[in-house]
Amino acid sequence: MRKCVRQPHANPALRGRATAKTLWLAVLLFSQCPSEGQSPPLRPPSSSPAGSATAEMPPEEIFSRFANRILVLTCDLSADDLKQASGVLVSADGFVVTNAHVVEGCRNVSATQISGTSRRSYDAVLKYYDKRSDTAVLKIEGKSFESFGLLTRIVRVGERVYAIGNPRGLEQSISEGIVSGLREEDGTLWIQHSAPISPGSSGGALISSRGDLLGINSWFVKEVRLPKV
Repeated sequence: MRKCVRQPHANPALRGRATAKTLWLAVLLFSQCPSEGQSPPLRPPSSSPAGSATAEMPPEEIFSRFANRILVLTCDLSADDLKQASGVLVSADGFVVTNAHVVEGCRNVSATQISGTSRRSYDAVLKYYDKRSDTAVLKIEGKSFESFGLLTRIVRVGERVYAIGNPRGLEQSISEGIVSGLREEDGTLWIQHSAPISPGSSGGALISSRGDLLGINSWFVKEVRLPKV
């Protein structure tokens, strides 16, 4: 099964592919209101949390260092209907990146941080929503959260990656794969990867073996319909 990063309504021939969206749109975290068009990536300030390491890490170290930065998001669709997905802390003061389709139709969203046996829940406030790019930004109250910085290097095809999220309600699940390709569709770059993800993984983190946050997992391929020749 292939996987990548970006909006779930791109090329119909590729619908269903598991993907992780690149973090270029995370620059919107630093805007007071939604901006239109594309923006260049920002370099994180020197005071931003360290999200990467210089040496490759084994999967157990990736999990122990970064799993608490991936939150369980619970969406209240109605009095009798809840859905769960994932979100990623990208600032020490509580900004969380997820997918737009995760928060679509929600009356309220809560975010739960799990650290070992400790659990803490927060009310999450929607700050940005863009259906076209399948990006949403939430804010939770708090300070000194461990978080990822923004990516400042090019993603490499073939590099080892790990997906952490909450597939089918199985909290803090980690899977391993490689970057299978970089795909541009409708003007947005997606990372195709082979780390298994499932419903509930949406909004979770795609992390390099060096601890870089490469993207936000968005969708996955169930089947690929090749064009007739």
